[in-house]
Amino acid sequence: MGFVGILLLSFGLAMDSSAVSACEGLAMPKYNAKLAATIALSYGGAEGLMAFLGWLLGSQFYSLISSFDHWVVFILLSIIGGKMIWDAFHEDPADQAKASSEHFSPQEIILLSIVTSVDALAAGVSFAFIKINVPLAVAMIAIVSAGCSFGSTLIGHFISAKFGRAAEVAGGVILFLIGLYVLLHDLGVVAF
Repeated sequence: MGFVGILLLSFGLAMDSSAVSACEGLAMPKYNAKLAATIALSYGGAEGLMAFLGWLLGSQFYSLISSFDHWVVFILLSIIGGKMIWDAFHEDPADQAKASSEHFSPQEIILLSIVTSVDALAAGVSFAFIKINVPLAVAMIAIVSAGCSFGSTLIGHFISAKFGRAAEVAGGVILFLIGLYVLLHDLGVVAF
């Protein structure tokens, strides 16, 4: 996977944390740049760390499944993307409104950053089965997630909670399309 693929993957993985960051921005009665930076660093760090841990886990099993690895990548990214889309349409608006009316503590921010980065762990597992520059991918995932989270906190504070659903759907679609591309490329259907 080249630079553009890694960049698209990074944005896809950042959508969960961006959606939650937007809710955290909504919870700020007055915009707090220091808190927004803390949120961004927490989400970016968790996404990068989980992707790296996933790669370590996946590399242990590479020799066992290298003959059908493209299917593993496609299935993992499709499940993650599908779950993101499902969650976007099945969230209870009352729960979302309640979450946005409460202030997020540092413990809640850390917990949410771990929970929203589980998809990065699964994506990291797939790194062992595709040709990818792991340090670049991990760094880009962390940086893009941090940047998107910071921006989403600002947007969430100034705009509305509706952005969260659109972000989750876009992230799910991007992850599915990346998985489909890897599958079709390894099967020789597409050459680019």
